[in-house]
Amino acid sequence: MGKMKNQGRPARAGISLFVLSAGAAVGFPSASFASSTSGTISTLSAKLLKQPYDSLTASQKYQVICDPAEPLSGSTSILYDTYGADELGAPRVSLSGLMPGPGYRVQGLVEVEVFGSELPSLSATTQPGRQRVFQPLNEFLRKPAGFETGYAQVEFVKITGQNSGRMAPENGYTLIAEQGVVPDGVDTHSFFFESSINPDSLTENEKIEFIHFGADDSRGNFADQIIARLANGEVVITSEFDDAVVSTPEPGSLALLALGASVTLIRRRRSA
Repeated sequence: MGKMKNQGRPARAGISLFVLSAGAAVGFPSASFASSTSGTISTLSAKLLKQPYDSLTASQKYQVICDPAEPLSGSTSILYDTYGADELGAPRVSLSGLMPGPGYRVQGLVEVEVFGSELPSLSATTQPGRQRVFQPLNEFLRKPAGFETGYAQVEFVKITGQNSGRMAPENGYTLIAEQGVVPDGVDTHSFFFESSINPDSLTENEKIEFIHFGADDSRGNFADQIIARLANGEVVITSEFDDAVVSTPEPGSLALLALGASVTLIRRRRSA
């Protein structure tokens, strides 16, 4: 995983910054409802989709579908563009939306970096003159309070009486990468991102990477976990996860591009 570099920007007036404790929202049950703790590792899956690059608006849109083993409730996290950053240290993609999967309610937090000693320190990552804090995702989408760090955390809860399942790609999106196989998994939520960078212009060392993972409480606003019901009816908590990493461009596509370039060069030489 690449090291993220971040620089703060001034907080904008009129923004409320606060931390939601795990399960704080109405309808999001806390871990105390679980009957036991599972020592097994839960495999996480991630699917990366994108629309064609729009050269007129210099816009590239991505969708990342998150797929854990079917939970009653829980939370997972995402790191985006950890492999690189622009000249200011910002992620090269920006979080632009969150959609719940079939049969789930979701709420999210986005980590932003702000200037100002007048703001309370709401996370463990603090540097003189700037702080990393969590902003509710719905507020962030309306009016960001600061500079994105490339991290977000989402809670989800199963809606009683509704069926869960898989999310179909949004109109115009095609699947370009996938990692993690969860046979009994469901799509709890998906993120949307935007970038001004054409992914076809990137090299392997410049790839844009997304990591679906379980954060501990030193990274997230709270420790991620999944509460699930086993086939025997037992309700368990899982807090250990196998991460899922997807990126663009994929190494395979880079190899094909290189091969295509080599074939073109050979043909030119033969025709010369």
